[in-house]
Amino acid sequence: PISVQAIGTYPFTLVYEDAGGNMHSTGFNSMYVIPETTPGTYRVNSIVDAIGCKSDMAQVSKTIVLNPKPTITVSAGTQSVCVGTGTEIKASGGVAYKWDNGIFTESQTVYPSTTTIYTVTGADVFGCKATGSISVNVIIPSMPIVTDVTVTVNTSPVPALTAIGNSIKWYDNQNNLLYIGN
Repeated sequence: PISVQAIGTYPFTLVYEDAGGNMHSTGFNSMYVIPETTPGTYRVNSIVDAIGCKSDMAQVSKTIVLNPKPTITVSAGTQSVCVGTGTEIKASGGVAYKWDNGIFTESQTVYPSTTTIYTVTGADVFGCKATGSISVNVIIPSMPIVTDVTVTVNTSPVPALTAIGNSIKWYDNQNNLLYIGN
């Protein structure tokens, strides 16, 4: 920031030129911060105190460079996962990161139990910050329901039951887990 400080009888009048070449005149008591809204050169032309004494300083100027915010991008190894399955989420576009869950790394593996939006704040080499986010969708598969199936056990031959899928769970009629597999 451009701070102007004056000593003398206040209020003071400051005349300055902004980066667009526009002249401004403003009153202040002892210190004033010139708003830097665009890149370029700002010039302090004069400071006059309450009794009309003008500063005998030479014209002061400062060139301001406003760096653009970084573009923070977030990606996921897999954006849709099943409950209990993890996926790596990764940020790019900055040099330092902080995730909304307190992690300070470029990437992390997450295991959401419900669809979750992860947000990261990234900073560039100038300290300029921006955020990015990604939604990781959780797929909750529906359980197939089979009713009115009676299987007689302890007979010869033992009936063979098969199912197609991954991690099929077999239950008895009391809802007790008997077996996991095909």
